[in-house]
Amino acid sequence: MFLIDMLLMLITSFLDHRRGREVLDSNEIIPNYLLSLRFVVDFLSVSADFIKIKLLSFVKMVRVMRINEVISRTILPIKTKAALRLGKLLFYLGLYLHVLGCLWFAICSVNANSEDATGFNLTWIPPFHYVNYADNNLFDVDQDTIYQYTVAVYYAILMIGTNEMGPVSPEEIFFCTVALLASSLVYNLIFSEIMKIIKIFSSRQ
Repeated sequence: MFLIDMLLMLITSFLDHRRGREVLDSNEIIPNYLLSLRFVVDFLSVSADFIKIKLLSFVKMVRVMRINEVISRTILPIKTKAALRLGKLLFYLGLYLHVLGCLWFAICSVNANSEDATGFNLTWIPPFHYVNYADNNLFDVDQDTIYQYTVAVYYAILMIGTNEMGPVSPEEIFFCTVALLASSLVYNLIFSEIMKIIKIFSSRQ
């Protein structure tokens, strides 16, 4: 799909702001696309499918950010655009929670079932297991993946609300510090945008 999009970009006109007109000549369209940052992002996105480098897969998320541009260019009623923007924000929120939860689980997995030089257990214990911490089997090899993912996303949601995560290792403490600060920013940005959209829906236009 990304490859098809790249091919379409080679024949898609663009607006030349310097000359104030739409460019329809393919001799100008192709060089403009090939020399743009957008081409670099598109190329890396397609390359991720062929050379199987997982890190490059994150580049695909950059392309998702273009949804806002597509919505703004569509000729639709303002409330329809608002509904699309709401869907976009919810998608972004879900994507953020997914990435945050997976990163948190990956960091906690590094020190799972291990001890430091003093014999202190470095395994992260989810707060809901504090009472029966001996029953914590989140990082067991035979643990259900869906359960692990659900727990990870659950605590990612708690990070949005800046709740206590109970980090154990220095890496976990550092990650929590950054994640909680980032989550508070994301919370304010997303929900302030949602309030703006609600105002659009409540208007009589």
